[in-house]
Amino acid sequence: MSEYERNLIAERMRRGRRQKYLAGGLLPWTRAPYGYRVDPAHPRDPAGVRLEATEAAVVAELFSNYLQEGKSLKAETQRLTSLGVASPAGRTRWNQATVRGILTNPVYTGTVYIGRSRPTEARGRHSALVPISLPDTF
Repeated sequence: MSEYERNLIAERMRRGRRQKYLAGGLLPWTRAPYGYRVDPAHPRDPAGVRLEATEAAVVAELFSNYLQEGKSLKAETQRLTSLGVASPAGRTRWNQATVRGILTNPVYTGTVYIGRSRPTEARGRHSALVPISLPDTF
């Protein structure tokens, strides 16, 4: 009975969250993309989103430089690292995956998606005494 109630509550929460997304009252992220800041007290409130000028300039320059002929992700990471620009994590060294994530993020084109991930069943262990291991391959 409690499992049924838990599933029922979870489904109602999902439906309510989806309606809030569609009405524009909730952001689909809890951590803002690079170049944006949110109100720390209300991180999911769209009214609290603001542009961080220095990071937004880095993103705009990143897009313009990458679109030039012959530019690669590696060249862009090396350029950003040599300029001493702090990465989204606050480090001095940029990673190619970070640059690719920024360039492929639809937020920078003005599009925000919801529900792009699907929940899956958790893989449970049979016993806490049995170690987690890969299947035997002989």
